[in-house]
Amino acid sequence: MTDSSDSEDLPQLSSETFTALQEFYNEQEQREAKLNGILASPQNGDENTLFEEDWQLSQFWYDDDTVDILVNVISKCIPNANGRIALVSSPTLYKKMKEKYTNVTIFEFDERFAAYGNDFVFYDYKSPLSIPRELGSSFDIVIADPPFLSEECLTKTAVTIKFLTKNKMIICTGAVMADLVGRLLDLKKSTMIPAASSLKTLIASRMIQIRYTRNLFLRAICVVYLFAFLSFYIQIPGLYGNNGILPARLVLENSKHTTLSAKVHYQPTLLWLAPYLGLDVQYMMDLLALLGTFLAFTGFVSQKFCTVPTLAGLWSLYFSLYQVGQTFMSTQWDGLLLEAGFLSLLVAPLLPGKRRGSKGGPSDNISFWLVRWLLFRFLLSSGVVKLLSGCPKWWDLTALKFHFESMVLPTPLSWYAHHIPLWLLKLTAVFVNVAEMVLPFLFFAPLRSVRITGFTVQIFLQICIVLTGNFNFRDLLLVTLSISLLDDQFFFGKYRRPRSTKWTILSQVLNITIHSLILYGVYVLYGLKLNGTQIDSHIAFTKDQFNSLVRQAIPLTVFIGIISLGVTVARAVALAVTESTTVASKVGNVIVTVLYALIAVLIFTASTVPLTNLHAATNATVVPSVRTLHTRMERLHVVNSYDMFKRMPGANGRLEIVLEGSNNIEGPWMEYQLFYKPSNVNHSLPFVAPYSPRVDWQMWFAAQSSYQKQPWLMSLAYRLLQGQSEVLNLLDKSHSGFGEIPPKYLRASLYNYKYTAWNQRWQTTWWKRERMDEYFPVFTRDNPALVDYLRSVNVLPSAVPLKYIVHPTWKTILDNVRYVAGRVEASILLWSVFSAGCAIITSTTRSNK
Repeated sequence: MTDSSDSEDLPQLSSETFTALQEFYNEQEQREAKLNGILASPQNGDENTLFEEDWQLSQFWYDDDTVDILVNVISKCIPNANGRIALVSSPTLYKKMKEKYTNVTIFEFDERFAAYGNDFVFYDYKSPLSIPRELGSSFDIVIADPPFLSEECLTKTAVTIKFLTKNKMIICTGAVMADLVGRLLDLKKSTMIPAASSLKTLIASRMIQIRYTRNLFLRAICVVYLFAFLSFYIQIPGLYGNNGILPARLVLENSKHTTLSAKVHYQPTLLWLAPYLGLDVQYMMDLLALLGTFLAFTGFVSQKFCTVPTLAGLWSLYFSLYQVGQTFMSTQWDGLLLEAGFLSLLVAPLLPGKRRGSKGGPSDNISFWLVRWLLFRFLLSSGVVKLLSGCPKWWDLTALKFHFESMVLPTPLSWYAHHIPLWLLKLTAVFVNVAEMVLPFLFFAPLRSVRITGFTVQIFLQICIVLTGNFNFRDLLLVTLSISLLDDQFFFGKYRRPRSTKWTILSQVLNITIHSLILYGVYVLYGLKLNGTQIDSHIAFTKDQFNSLVRQAIPLTVFIGIISLGVTVARAVALAVTESTTVASKVGNVIVTVLYALIAVLIFTASTVPLTNLHAATNATVVPSVRTLHTRMERLHVVNSYDMFKRMPGANGRLEIVLEGSNNIEGPWMEYQLFYKPSNVNHSLPFVAPYSPRVDWQMWFAAQSSYQKQPWLMSLAYRLLQGQSEVLNLLDKSHSGFGEIPPKYLRASLYNYKYTAWNQRWQTTWWKRERMDEYFPVFTRDNPALVDYLRSVNVLPSAVPLKYIVHPTWKTILDNVRYVAGRVEASILLWSVFSAGCAIITSTTRSNK
């Protein structure tokens, strides 16, 4: 009875309730079993196998390196194993943290992580404080990785972080959110970049992290523009002024059009606006060059000015000046700057600050690819034309034996390089061939280590060229283009990857293997052979074999470009989709990326024409519509051909034109000296780059031709006979025979210059020379044949020149600036302005700190 009544008093569960309770205990046992299995597993990341990434929840697991780095950082902050750790939306860290700490709590929206038992707390960032109140200020450190790159998500997650932490916190998010993190949590940005093992991480970590690299490229472009504009400005009066060698106003006055739109179509330049501003053409050129200098300087000293409007202004200004540059801007470096400058418009953010696009985006990878393609085309074309030209000096590898002596403007080190043993010069020629024709193909390799090796090789090559030759701003521009081979990890990698991983080791092994195979190919194709203490070399293939190889390689090169661009576009589009948090942002990012992709396709298509033009057989295969596209883009110098210095001159020294004046036909004849070209055999060779002395350059080209084909040289002779001070300023008046008073007679002699012998290296003489012949006959200032010739080539006006009235204010300002600039030697002025910019950057950086 008693037992019966006691049993009746016990509460009885219904069968449904009993079943539900039993399921609850079974699920709890399963979660505990999963948790024990995870913690007992010897492999890293087993929880990632149990819980696969859910892209809809923006889940992307960290890779092993990132986990180790974060755990090591946390261990230094919280050495006590009993410290309390909070992981907010960062479940990948749980296992490693659990191995070191007893109290690890994970705050996660995905309820699959309830398998972690009491260590799991459900968390929805949209309700940042919907968590147990007793957890407030109870964690020694909080590590958070907001699931979405949005201001809302980060702001609400920050509320949770502040609620949970005592004082320490780490937040992992995209670089685009860095400023907001600083404002919300007062945290400093770290250079360590979290990386995941998923497809999105592959896209993001390998592609999008070029923000710093992009900014460095843009500032470097501004530096090149700065040197280019300043160099041009210094020489405007003597080259293009009303009394200059090739007056720019005559180019514009030659137009028969009357309306402004028609004139711009005939000659697209801002110089047409001169009359509307109260300026003549010369003063307008001064204004454009100074404005370009100012814009370039601002972009150099401050990243926030490296935007589309600034770079568009720089390109437009330089393009406007280029339109009237005539012979003096016929070098391919100016075209290369215009093409690189146009691509920088695609690389640059639209506006500074926190506006959309200022922090970069997926399209950066497409525009950066175009920069890399330009570098590839320039190097490949420069290398291939050397051997396709059939130049015997390049084919027997002795070209550099003549190069250092015959180059346009040698440096002091050129003399020493000329006396390097021949076997070493031949080996250097082999290096140049490989660096220009083979290694550029590796620019598109999927391995970073291969691309970085390519960058290192190109930088080494350009440094050697800078030390042994004055090639204006070309080498600085090529170094700037080489930045496209890098990414942010190159600059901050030591913070991100403190130790080698399996992939890093494999990448380095592949890099070494690839370059070892190239070295073996060089050994075979260039017949390298150890001969005592030197290495002999010779080209082991024939001209016909090389010709056939180029004919077959050009289509393959275009195909490689198509594949590489296609992969880059596909990954950029994928990144545009995966990094966006809302449908609207996804659509916007995809539209922008596709637009950039279409522009890239157009530029790439047009750029294939100069490549196919390298060989007659492939040139005939160009589709007419593609050639038309190239013609239109070439007119704007968006795409150019690069094939200078096909053949190496100077079989026996170098030819130089020496201008000589006299007041008596019988003599004595006294020489005009230029600042930078060889003339006086005792004058030291200068370092002048990145300054571009355009008269000195053109004198070198004129020596390879006849004076009848050089109208500008005849104009120079005429201006010297007239005693034009603007033109005399381009010459070294202090070492010339005539000052402001011109001679009655002028002639030009052709001399052959050779370096002095090695055993004379302690003497002051750099050259020895011999007069070869008369270059042009004696002219007088009133020679009618000379005047008629100059009028026929539109160097002198055939009628009364138009009169321009320059506004007095403009004239005063521009004349004063010209006066100040003219007091300083050109190359010193360039480096002084550059140094001032560096000083501003340094002082600004220190003040920000």
